[in-house]
Amino acid sequence: MNTQSSLQRLLQEAAAISSMEPGKISVIRQGPNGPYFNHQRRVDGRNVTEYVPADQLEELRANIRALFTVEPAVGQ
Repeated sequence: MNTQSSLQRLLQEAAAISSMEPGKISVIRQGPNGPYFNHQRRVDGRNVTEYVPADQLEELRANIRALFTVEPAVGQ
């Protein structure tokens, strides 16, 4: 694959991403209606942890996945 087409593909993929989030998602405990989740990341050198409501979980997962998809490709 040539460099130009790789660059074009990467730019198209990046343009399709609406938002990217650093960090990771962890289960903090099991509740009666399922697990509770935290989002953990570094902000200004400090560890920040926030509760993630169930209705925002899938969007946050997609945003974190997007960052991990783009970061390695941009570093090449």
